[in-house]
Amino acid sequence: MKQHNHTYRLSKFLLIGALATLIDLALYVILCNRLHLIPSVAASVSFSCSTLINFSLNNRITFLSSDRTYFEKIARFYTVAIGGLILTYLGISLLTMSFGFDYLIAKVCVVILVTIYNYLLQSRVTFNVSQNNLSRS
Repeated sequence: MKQHNHTYRLSKFLLIGALATLIDLALYVILCNRLHLIPSVAASVSFSCSTLINFSLNNRITFLSSDRTYFEKIARFYTVAIGGLILTYLGISLLTMSFGFDYLIAKVCVVILVTIYNYLLQSRVTFNVSQNNLSRS
């Protein structure tokens, strides 16, 4: 049963993350193509906006039981997200400026890394899911 719960929770996290990522990517393209922001700055803005959506949905749908208050969770969520934002900024900068990647390819590569980071830390640090529940899947 615990494996089923973890799989179900992970599935919801990934679906919500996919929605937040689509919003992130759409905003990123608009900021780069229409407002002509440099990719690393556009990524920072789009990531920040999608993080609020991501938190709101995960708090209501994915991680229903937590002993933390709403304000503790949102503070922790954003703290973890800042780490993701730093990874996003550095990854986009490195891939586009140092290796000449297209800005969209760079973004997709970075999203994969940041998704793994986010699930592991958000489930444990923000929503207080025990490591035993995570490792039994």
